[in-house]
Amino acid sequence: MEQRKFEPSLRCRECYRQTSFVFSRSYGAYRDELREILHRYKFMREKELLPLLAGFLCTAWDMHMAAIPCDFLVPVPIHPQRLRERGFNQAYQLAQELSGYSKIPLLNPLRRDIHLTGQAMKTRKERLLALQGVFSVEPFYVSQLSGKTILLIDDIYTTGSTAEACSRVLLEAGVGAVYVLTVAR
Repeated sequence: MEQRKFEPSLRCRECYRQTSFVFSRSYGAYRDELREILHRYKFMREKELLPLLAGFLCTAWDMHMAAIPCDFLVPVPIHPQRLRERGFNQAYQLAQELSGYSKIPLLNPLRRDIHLTGQAMKTRKERLLALQGVFSVEPFYVSQLSGKTILLIDDIYTTGSTAEACSRVLLEAGVGAVYVLTVAR
């Protein structure tokens, strides 16, 4: 296969944006069948779709992240109220599956302190403002995180504001670097 030189002009807007995380990667685009599968899993509680979604995440890890020496997988947390409503944290379940596959330990140091509703219709700027102070790191984990490289796991990357907010608090807690991996974008 012929290798082509990377052309910066082919980058998307997201690649030019300054973020707290090093970069983010996803398995596929959040549309069509992938969108339907994620919706059924997350909102209709069709938990039998977890192996399929985990397979997508593992494929994305193989393609984009396997060469990066990460110390821990960290799932994006959901608020306790949302956990009671839904019955599970989709990011945590996906991170568990990826941990088993990649042999990277799962750590759950993030906490979602504020319950937000209705983020879907907000712009990236509005989401970033709304997410200020929403996440924190459990003090118990701070010493374990010092200087470590983290792979942040979520189901969907929409505007990047959740990944940005989580990355900021992880870096403030002493993490060395954060990468982001999601099923869809």
